[in-house]
Amino acid sequence: MQGYVYIRHVDVRGRRAHLGSLKSALRRLKLSNTLFALSRINLLLGRQHLMREGTNARRALQNLFVANYIDDELWQDIERTIARLRTSPDGPKEFAIFTRQQILNLLRLAIMNSSEDSTTLVDGKTAGGYELGRSCVMMNDHLLTRKEEQAVTEGSKARRTKHISLQLAPILELYNPPDIQRAVVRAETLFSDILNSSEWQVIAQRELQGLDITGAFLEATSISLDRYRELILALLSPIIGHTPEELLNDSNLTVLKRTEFLKHSTVQQEEFENYLALDCITVNEAKKRFASSTAKLLPHFDYVLFRSNPFLALNDETILWTDPCFLVDKLGSGIYWTIVDSFRGNDKDTALRAFGYLFEIYINRILRTLPPSNGCVILNPKYENGDRCADALLCVDDQLILAEYKASFLKIDAKYGGRVRKFEEDLNKKFVLKKGLVQLAKHIERLFHADLAKRDDISELTKWGQTSTRQIKTITPLLIVQESILRFSGLEDLLNRELNRLLKKLRISSDVNVAQLAILDVDTFEQMKPALIAGDFTLAEFLNARAELDPDYKSMWDDFLSQHFPTYRQRDLETERRFGEILDRTKRTLFPGN
Repeated sequence: MQGYVYIRHVDVRGRRAHLGSLKSALRRLKLSNTLFALSRINLLLGRQHLMREGTNARRALQNLFVANYIDDELWQDIERTIARLRTSPDGPKEFAIFTRQQILNLLRLAIMNSSEDSTTLVDGKTAGGYELGRSCVMMNDHLLTRKEEQAVTEGSKARRTKHISLQLAPILELYNPPDIQRAVVRAETLFSDILNSSEWQVIAQRELQGLDITGAFLEATSISLDRYRELILALLSPIIGHTPEELLNDSNLTVLKRTEFLKHSTVQQEEFENYLALDCITVNEAKKRFASSTAKLLPHFDYVLFRSNPFLALNDETILWTDPCFLVDKLGSGIYWTIVDSFRGNDKDTALRAFGYLFEIYINRILRTLPPSNGCVILNPKYENGDRCADALLCVDDQLILAEYKASFLKIDAKYGGRVRKFEEDLNKKFVLKKGLVQLAKHIERLFHADLAKRDDISELTKWGQTSTRQIKTITPLLIVQESILRFSGLEDLLNRELNRLLKKLRISSDVNVAQLAILDVDTFEQMKPALIAGDFTLAEFLNARAELDPDYKSMWDDFLSQHFPTYRQRDLETERRFGEILDRTKRTLFPGN
């Protein structure tokens, strides 16, 4: 996980910057010039996260921004502040002045307050540029409300944990976006390989009334799902194919010109306009949406409009980036919500189930690649009466891993609204009720009921038990999810408490121990796939190590695995190969003359 402490105005000056003062500063700045500068800063910050660049690269980029936007007097004060913070007993070691959350919020405020009639430009190493730098530092005072600060210090431990989760989980999600190569390959696998497979055709006809996901996307957007994915990759290519210095020195690489793009590609204008209708918003429309926003979001999370619109149109020709990481997100949650929201009633339920089946096939394909050391893998297990059990069972030694997959994503207002009740309602709906924790608990009882006569059998599991020399003594419940916010260990802890509450109501044999719940987001699961396939460790080994060494969920999976399983982050050569193939194919399709 990437993390650091951002420097606030209150840290430097000893007083919290007034929001009114920040808005006044922005009113003095020319709108288009300010949006261009903020767009380019965030483009480079987002690129750094997408490319998984390390500490040295992060420091170099911060220094580059400091040189352009922080005047000498302010920088001297910031240096003294950093030195003071570092000397405190538990003082942080890594600091930042410029961050994605900060710039996204400044984009919103600039749209609302800056004017095209203003004459002050914010070019680097100018008075206007330094004004923008001071605004960035002031903005850092408003990335956490005083009400939120109070909420994490009052009430019961469970209540404080929920508030901490509401504050930290979206931040961790923001600063740890999906790996671009894995996201592109995953989208290709889900929406091309699997959707065109005979396995999917059987499921679509048998379980989904013949639902056509690609047809639904085309009907909802007037652009094919394949072309949509190609355009996203084509627009990302210059960003990942150039260095920060090249992006800074060539403004043509950091803005999108409609005419130029259409002139050099095979994309038709109508097709491109249909794409922009999905992923781009004009400045005027953004201003109206921010002014009349009906979504009850915390102010510092009210950048979610940019999640749906990674591009911002200055005029009919010039288009700016809002955030490249959000464009990568569109390959997952963006496609999901576009299709789901195009349906109503029972059809929407069918679409939700369709994504559940897609994700199930995808995870099962990964599990099929695991070596025998991971034990006996039973996919789509069923009880003898035909009822479905969990999505997968993994039997190894005296342990049974009971796995459920969840393709669902939380709603925007639940994730970013700061209201515990709303958050809990959506969390329970998506991950506790129906096929979530409630189902996991019921399956544990059905398999290991205290009354032997009430136990249900699964033929593959019974067969494995007959050939195994050991009896199951430990059950490990596992959720594999698409929702990246659940990588926050505080939420893992909350859901584990909920599972334990459910289990206490059931009659489960005392001969088995139910271990703590583990929740793996798909990006982390894919990251560990090469090490699992290589046999460096097994699913059971790292799940058991987490239960033993971190029973209180103090570490995120990424941090825990990096510390205790060093080979976890090895290169995924197969994903790299497929990403290269997809990139080359996209270039040949969209830019055949290049």
